[in-house]
Amino acid sequence: MEDYVDTYLNQLKEKAAKEPVMAVLAGEIVTQEGQEVVYISGAVRVEEVKTENGKLEFDIEASDRAEELRKEHFPTCQTIGLFLEVNLENKDVLFLLFFSLVFSNIFSSLD
Repeated sequence: MEDYVDTYLNQLKEKAAKEPVMAVLAGEIVTQEGQEVVYISGAVRVEEVKTENGKLEFDIEASDRAEELRKEHFPTCQTIGLFLEVNLENKDVLFLLFFSLVFSNIFSSLD
């Protein structure tokens, strides 16, 4: 992960005490020596993420806007995952979801 991405995600984490924070992760996932390696080159915040009745909510338009910003600011990168920081019962919970790793594991278990 690039240093400036780490700094940006840490800034977002500070805001998660008040509201959930989600960001689209930009970069690439490559295979080196038989292992998938994740390179994170950027992150774009998904606006308007909230919790209501214990459920995480965001609209598809907010996700689409984040994807457009990702294309504008990181045109050589792909969307490779999501960063999500949520405060649950006064505990910060961090989720990182990398798309190709999840989907490749799901499909390989079906064989």
